[in-house]
Amino acid sequence: MTELRGHAEPQDPEERTAEPPLVRSIIVHLSGALRGTTQVSSGPRIRIGTGIQSEIHFPADREPAVAGHHAELRLEDSSYEIVSAPGETVRVNGERVAQAPLATGDLVEIGENGPFLRFRLHRGPDRPYKTIPEALGDCVDCARRSGAGWLGRLAILLSGVPREILTQTRPASRAVAAVVLIALISSIFALALQGWALRRRVEADASMLREISALLEQSEQNSLTEGELERIRLDLQAQIAERLEALEERSLDARRIIADASRSIVLLQGAYGFAEAESGRLLRVALSPDGASVRAPGGLLLGVDGQGPEYQRQFTGTAFVASEEGLLLTNRHLAIPWNFDQTARALLREGWIPRMSRFIGYLPGISEPFELHPVLSADDVDLAVLCCSPLVEGVEPLELSDSLAAPGEEVVVLSYPRGIQALLARTDPAFVDSIMSDSDRDFWSVARRLSEAGHIAPLATKGIVGQSSSTAVVYDAETTRGSSGGPVLDGDGLVQALNVAVMREFGGSNLGVPASEARVLLNRAKKLYADSLAAVDSLASEESITVVDSLAAAPADSLPVEDPGQGSGP
Repeated sequence: MTELRGHAEPQDPEERTAEPPLVRSIIVHLSGALRGTTQVSSGPRIRIGTGIQSEIHFPADREPAVAGHHAELRLEDSSYEIVSAPGETVRVNGERVAQAPLATGDLVEIGENGPFLRFRLHRGPDRPYKTIPEALGDCVDCARRSGAGWLGRLAILLSGVPREILTQTRPASRAVAAVVLIALISSIFALALQGWALRRRVEADASMLREISALLEQSEQNSLTEGELERIRLDLQAQIAERLEALEERSLDARRIIADASRSIVLLQGAYGFAEAESGRLLRVALSPDGASVRAPGGLLLGVDGQGPEYQRQFTGTAFVASEEGLLLTNRHLAIPWNFDQTARALLREGWIPRMSRFIGYLPGISEPFELHPVLSADDVDLAVLCCSPLVEGVEPLELSDSLAAPGEEVVVLSYPRGIQALLARTDPAFVDSIMSDSDRDFWSVARRLSEAGHIAPLATKGIVGQSSSTAVVYDAETTRGSSGGPVLDGDGLVQALNVAVMREFGGSNLGVPASEARVLLNRAKKLYADSLAAVDSLASEESITVVDSLAAAPADSLPVEDPGQGSGP
C-alpha cells in the first residue's frame, strides 16, 4: 500500500504556536478511489471530503458519495473523535454516528455505500510502522471489499501483501517477512491452481452426472402408473379415432393389404447396459443398506462394486419379416442403439463397453417372444438386418418394391408408435385394470401380458409421398417414437421404404430409406446367412450378443440421420 502523509494547517495564531502534536491518525483506505493507500495525518483538526482544503482528500469525480466537507477528525484528550457534517452519513463499525470517539482498528464508512477506512492511532515522535498482522489484515480487507471476482481478489491480495510489508513494517521485520511472503505466495499460487483444476473436474463430473441422471431417470420408469395410462389414453384417443375413421374409408383392397401386412410387423423390445473395459464387470446401480437406490447430487449413483441391479437402457421399435428364412429388416439405430443415444455416449466417452442385455421381438398372433440378433448393417444408410428364431420362418415376408413411389401417391406406415404405452392405451379398461392390480408390471412382463392377450398389433397411418429418389423417400404419414423400422407400403402392398425419422421442423414430414437400398443389404444378408449358417447359429446362442464385423466396425457418424427420435427409449 502507498503511504500518503498530510498535516493539518493551524487554524489560528494560538494553534501556530502550539507544540508539535505527538498524536497522529493513520488512515488505511480499504475501498474506493484511494484503495490500498495509507495516510498519516496530525493536528487538532483533520478534514475529510472532496474539497481542496481536506487533509483526507477524495477525488470528487470518483467518489460521488463523499461531500466537499463530509466529516472531520478532532483531537480530544490524546485521541481522535470523528464528527460528521450536518446531513452527511458516517458509520463507525456499521453504526451511523454524528460524533463518536475512535479507537485503533475501527472501521469507518464515509457516505452511503462510500469508501471504507481503517483508523489507527499512533502516539510518539517515531515513525508509525504497522505490525505484520496489521499489514496482512489491511491487504485482506482491501481484497475482500474490492467487489472483484475470486481471481481479482486473489490478484489484489498477492500484489498488495509484498508492497505493504516491504514499505509499512519495521525494517527488522522485512527480511523475515520477505522469506515468509515468498513461501506464502508460492503456496497460494499452488492452491489456486489446484482449486482451478478441482473446479474444472467438478464441473465436468457435474455435467456427466446430469447426463447419466437423465439416463437413469428413464431407466427407473419401469412401472406404469394409472395416471400415466389415463394421460396416454386421452392423448391418443382423438388420434386413434381419426385414424380408424380414415382407414374405414379406404377400399376393401386397402383393408386387406393392411390386414395381411400387419401379421409380418415385429415389435422390437430391447435393453442394453455397460461393462468395465478392463475387468468386464457390469455397471450397476448403487444401493443403500436398506436396499434403496443411492442418489448423488446429479442423480443415481453408479458403480461396478456391490450387488445393485444392472444398469439398463430400454427401447422399443419396429421391424418386419423380409425373407422366407425369417430375416428382419429394421433401422441400424435400433440394432446398435448406443451409438445414436446422446446420453449413452456420455458413458462411451468414459470408456464403458456397451452390452446388449436382451433383444426380443413379438409378432401379432404369436404369444411367445423370440430372441433377435444383428446380422448385418449398411455403411451409409440407416438399415440393419436381424435374424431370429424359427418361429418367424412361417410368416409371409413383405415384398420390396422394384420402382420408386411417385409424388402424390398414397402410402401407409405400419409400426408400433410409442411402443408398449400406446398398445396399452388401445386395450380395454378391464385389461389395464388387471395390469395395474398386478405387482409385476415392469418393461418386460407388461409386453408379455399384451402378447398373451392378443393385443400386439401395429398401428396404420396414411400419408402422401412428397418426394422420392434413390436416396430418400419423403411422406407426411403421422409417426412418432417407436415407428422407426416400420415398412412404408404403397397401394399394392409393396414396401416402398423403411421409416427412419420425422422432420418436425418441416411440417411433420417423414424420411424413409428406399426399398432399393434395403434390397441390396437384404441380398448380402441372405448370402451371409446361407454361407455361414453355422456361424449365425453360434452367434444366436451366445449369452453376450456379438455383432458380426460389418456391424461392429460401422462408424457412429457415418449415417445421414443419427437422431433416434422415432424409437421409443433412447
